[in-house]
Amino acid sequence: MKTAVSTQVLIQGLVRSPDREGALAHLDPERGFAFVARGAMSFSDVIDPTIWVKEKLSLALTARGNSDEPPLRRAIAMLRTIHAELMARPEGERTWISVLLVLIIDGEGMALIAGDCPCYRFRGGTLSRLGRNISGEGAAPPSGSLGSEPQVKLEMIPLLPHVGDCYILSTHSLREGELSMLARDLTSARDLGALLRTASAGSPENGRVAIAVRSGTGVDAGAPGRIEMDPASRPADSTPAAAWPPAPATSTRIPSDEEEELEEIDPLELEPIEPAEGAGRFDAPVPVPEMPETAAAEEMVEAFREQREGVEEGSSAPVESGLETNGTARMERPEEAGYAGPGAADEEPGAADEEPGAADEEPAPIGTRPAGLPMWPSYGGFGERRPWYEWIALWGGGALAIVALALLIRAILPGILGTPRAKVQQAAMPLGSGGNLDLFSDPPGAAVKIDGVPIAARTPATDVSVAPGKHRVEMDWGVYGTRLDSVIVAPGGRVALRPRLLGSVGFRSSDPARVLDVYVDGAYVGSTPVVLESLVIGRHLIRFGGPGLNTSAQEVEVLQGTHVDLTGNAGTLPPKGRVTLRSALLSDTGFEAGRGDPIWADGEMRGVTPATIELGPGTHSFRVVRRGFPPQITVLDVKPGGDQFITAEFGAHSEEPLRFTPPSSVSIANPLPLTIALPEGEGDQSMVLWLYAAPPGGTFQPRRMTRIDETSKSYAALLPPEVLRNAARQVKLYFKAVGAASRELDSEIYTVPVKN
Repeated sequence: MKTAVSTQVLIQGLVRSPDREGALAHLDPERGFAFVARGAMSFSDVIDPTIWVKEKLSLALTARGNSDEPPLRRAIAMLRTIHAELMARPEGERTWISVLLVLIIDGEGMALIAGDCPCYRFRGGTLSRLGRNISGEGAAPPSGSLGSEPQVKLEMIPLLPHVGDCYILSTHSLREGELSMLARDLTSARDLGALLRTASAGSPENGRVAIAVRSGTGVDAGAPGRIEMDPASRPADSTPAAAWPPAPATSTRIPSDEEEELEEIDPLELEPIEPAEGAGRFDAPVPVPEMPETAAAEEMVEAFREQREGVEEGSSAPVESGLETNGTARMERPEEAGYAGPGAADEEPGAADEEPGAADEEPAPIGTRPAGLPMWPSYGGFGERRPWYEWIALWGGGALAIVALALLIRAILPGILGTPRAKVQQAAMPLGSGGNLDLFSDPPGAAVKIDGVPIAARTPATDVSVAPGKHRVEMDWGVYGTRLDSVIVAPGGRVALRPRLLGSVGFRSSDPARVLDVYVDGAYVGSTPVVLESLVIGRHLIRFGGPGLNTSAQEVEVLQGTHVDLTGNAGTLPPKGRVTLRSALLSDTGFEAGRGDPIWADGEMRGVTPATIELGPGTHSFRVVRRGFPPQITVLDVKPGGDQFITAEFGAHSEEPLRFTPPSSVSIANPLPLTIALPEGEGDQSMVLWLYAAPPGGTFQPRRMTRIDETSKSYAALLPPEVLRNAARQVKLYFKAVGAASRELDSEIYTVPVKN
């Protein structure tokens, strides 16, 4: 009895995130993917673009009950969508993101690379890089990164994981010296925990994900692969090197185009880890010759074994060609059937023919197979009785061939007879004197027909050559709808189309008295209650949050011309935090504690120093005043249920705060920029000013301010329109100046009315 066998790969990983902005390392065990990325952040980005890409991929790879698309296809489509959204931004606000995504599903892996984030593999003491080697990391975007070029370029690398492999995903490429040291340290690792810790270590600005293949066992067909992430609370694995299986022996088989493209980077000969005696709980499996990694090959090997067992039981019947005539089975080697298995080059020539008497005996004629001997249809070297359904298959195949021939003749007959090609087909053909169409869409990924003729590319598609004149352009988003436009292209001209399919979504809080921040696909869109009348169709990830609250996430599907209402859970009311304020006088004689200095919190008088104030979670401003010194202003994010301390220091070097005169109101329809100037005597030219704005009860959103001119100390910025749209008809704002050596100057928090 034959049983289908598949391979289950159990892997374990570690993640180390970088210490600087613009890079991210992430391992998602539930959805079966690992991810590293780095990119540039534009002024219009509210959150790090790499976090936005991670959330988009998590949404695409979430299991859907009504979707038959494989995860790989969903991931590729999402990366193309992200690239299209980045290219749709104005050039001044466009950013780039270098992405490395590794999918591990059902024991198989695939690496998707857009940019230069490298993926390394450690196997048998050798460290290799998978895929292309893009050298250099300058200010320019890496080649192929998302948002850097008009057409997205994805590099796909199939992974064939073996037991003992270690895959290292990195946000930055490693130099030659770093690679040599990493290969040496990985080779000297004596257990699985040490291997993962070594692979995930590195410089502070480099984020890494390290994945090690722990075991591969035969399971029933269809058993999924599994990712186990090493929790921080788990004790270090002290299993010796012999306890986790070594890498397979080197194969002399030439890899095909579908297999991993490896670029060896370590020219040194590194010795693999020698197994120690006495294996632990990760015992190495019994070595088995490596065979072709297909189900047909496994069935073929099983058939070989059954045939040999059946003949060795004492059958004296004549045997067919390929078996010895003395009744003993001679198993045909895979190399004799045209396959050179791993390790074949290590055997001496003629080793397969050393059986005594094998070359002297004549094989029996074909057709004398003993009863019950199994068949090997893959080899075709044995006679067998044809099954009853073979004639039906032959007749069916012949009928299909006749139909295909008739369709082919019908397609080429007009060209043979000289029938002119239809004008509708000429419209989408490249013509030297024609024009060009640049086709964009929101959302991207629409199928395009020009005058009824489909084109191969989906939106965004640029430089589509058409004949001069009027054309009908139809874009199809499947279940989300279609759009038909007409364009007129002049000879040598260029026309761009940017249609959008939109729906409407409303957001509200489960507790109307409490405000929730709303994020759509990682971008802040306002606070509850808020209605987005123009949201792009498709699936979106919605997050609700607020000061001191745990964020909750939901998915919403927006259809063209429809309205959807979504309610966010406000949760329990978070406890208040406590802030203790003190004052101190710094003089030539030393430090002196201050008492009786007045305190203001959010513009309200709250006592004198020292004092402890209870405030709700969120951002608050504190001002302490002492006669003869400039006021000391501090903006603090108060944590729920915690104790925090502020000391206002007065002395000869006390700095002036940022001073601002708020307007009487701000307008939504006619917004005017807010301006603020650095204090007199401030000479730090590296100062960067930020405007923070929030609805009452919401989270402050930052906007970088622009210097009015090179010689001025004044800066200007507009309030975000999504903050102005709130039910309270008010906006809270403050300013922060950041200089060298983490030097900061704050203003107080002001509340300004909002009008239409």
